[in-house]
Amino acid sequence: MARRRRFLADRTATVIVVVRLLLALLSSSIPPFVAAQSFACVNTPDWKDLYGDTCVYYSSGPDRCEIWGGKVTGTPTISSMPSFDYDDPQAWNHGTYAVASEKGENVEVKLPPATMVGDTLFLFVSRTDAYMSIRLDGWTTGASCFKTYNDQPTCLLASDCVEKDGDDCLRFQGDGIAGGGYDLGTVLFHRRVTEDDLLSGTLQTFVEGTDNRRTWAIVTAITNVNQQSPIRAAAGTACDEDSDSVFPSVYGKDNDVLLLSQSFDDTASRDDFLPPDGTFLLGRAISRDEFGILFGEKLDRSGETAKRVTGGQGGSKCKDALLAIVVNRGK
Repeated sequence: MARRRRFLADRTATVIVVVRLLLALLSSSIPPFVAAQSFACVNTPDWKDLYGDTCVYYSSGPDRCEIWGGKVTGTPTISSMPSFDYDDPQAWNHGTYAVASEKGENVEVKLPPATMVGDTLFLFVSRTDAYMSIRLDGWTTGASCFKTYNDQPTCLLASDCVEKDGDDCLRFQGDGIAGGGYDLGTVLFHRRVTEDDLLSGTLQTFVEGTDNRRTWAIVTAITNVNQQSPIRAAAGTACDEDSDSVFPSVYGKDNDVLLLSQSFDDTASRDDFLPPDGTFLLGRAISRDEFGILFGEKLDRSGETAKRVTGGQGGSKCKDALLAIVVNRGK
């Protein structure tokens, strides 16, 4: 009996050692979502595990690596990046972070993977069925598109706001169109990354939730941006009359970066809206009845970009708000 107890004790000790070794291996090779901001693409099979209350999912593909995380009972957050060599001084992107909130919850905007001092962050914030802010502390407001109804012919802009409550716009008036813009709205904010951002490891940026409605945000880091004029051109589309998303043409120059932002006020799957020709999938946020996505491309010539059309099955017509942005990387 004593020999059997000793055998069981030895076997238990061995199992404990093996488990500890496995946990150490996992924690070193596949970090939890908290550390995922610096996690690069890996050529490993899809992997899923549970760390506390965080469910983490890694998926590598030919042009991207995605990191899914979030409370198991909550809305997934997504961090996504093309498989760039971030150490390459010619790299134009240093990663993307995307998040979708639960109803009414605040959204915390985090640093994208591989962000460096001097990069410029372009943050696209979207919301449905509620008023939203046109100003964010520490950020500069850029392009925008607000809709009061699905087939609204053109975007209402942040500059069209004629009635505010704090940072929220309650009413817009522009191009013969007036309304609250609360059916669907998306706003671009931008700012330069500082040493303090990297030292603290956080942006300390929170988008306030409202009215039990979901908010989502996608932020991407672009290198070598002209700080005097970060946005060379911008255009929006409120109703493209197409089941695909048709982004408007904008003017850009060689070495600029084209960003295409889609906010979709309906259910969509990951393959419904695929990258337009020539672009990368930078990031996306999927909620229960909303879908946000960001594509990007480094331009190799000057001129109009032409309209860009998503691939895939698409979705309901005129349920999206689209922005095409040219990031100025000229001197």
